[in-house]
Amino acid sequence: MIAEDAPFKSQLPVNGTFNAATRLGRFMVAADVVRSNHHTTSHLGAETWLGILAVRAGSQLDPNQIIQYSGGIGLRLGKLGLDLGLATNSRNISRDRGVELGAGIALY
Repeated sequence: MIAEDAPFKSQLPVNGTFNAATRLGRFMVAADVVRSNHHTTSHLGAETWLGILAVRAGSQLDPNQIIQYSGGIGLRLGKLGLDLGLATNSRNISRDRGVELGAGIALY
């Protein structure tokens, strides 16, 4: 049962994100830092295009303060884009490093 006229206090979590991206020669480099209530994470990545093929690589400092890695390729065929990437993570009970695979399709 909820008491009538009882004091109640609620607080929304404060999250903040700082990000930046720049082109360095033929590479696009991007980074961000994300701060939430319980942890701070950061990401750094780079991408370059070799004709119709994109090559990507990155790293992340995860909430467990473990460095994770990622890499992938993208292919642009006219108005259709195909992407495939691998990334490590420690989002499991044992916090051992795991690998995940991601795939995507884009319409331009």
